[in-house]
Amino acid sequence: MLRRYSDSVNTFRAFISRSGRYKGQDRDTVTKHVNLMQGLLALTTKLAPEYARDDSLRSLIQDKFGEQLREMDSRDSVQAENAFKSLFKENSPGFVNSTAPNYDGNVDSFLDLSRLQLNVLVRTCSLLVALFLTSKACACTQP
Repeated sequence: MLRRYSDSVNTFRAFISRSGRYKGQDRDTVTKHVNLMQGLLALTTKLAPEYARDDSLRSLIQDKFGEQLREMDSRDSVQAENAFKSLFKENSPGFVNSTAPNYDGNVDSFLDLSRLQLNVLVRTCSLLVALFLTSKACACTQP
């Protein structure tokens, strides 16, 4: 994960806003990709909320992924991590491994790479949840 949240938000926003103009035979494919990008946009804006300035996209995400976003904000770190995991698993693309597979072993390299990316996300999200809980605790104790 490169943590280039501003670039990803801009890319998702541009694709989602232009998808309504597409007319053709592959409309179902475009709709499927738009739904996946909306999920990734929800995840990205939760990781870096300062980049989510567009109110129309924010309301679209809130309508579609409201329950998962509320779980991400919960005080229970396990529930928040599970919400991040489920949103990532449902909407992430397949990852391409740049090395040749091990044909002699039983290891599925695709699953290993996907699991690695999920672990990186979980570490990032656990830090985010810990920071969120710490800031909430500090705000409650200040007079």
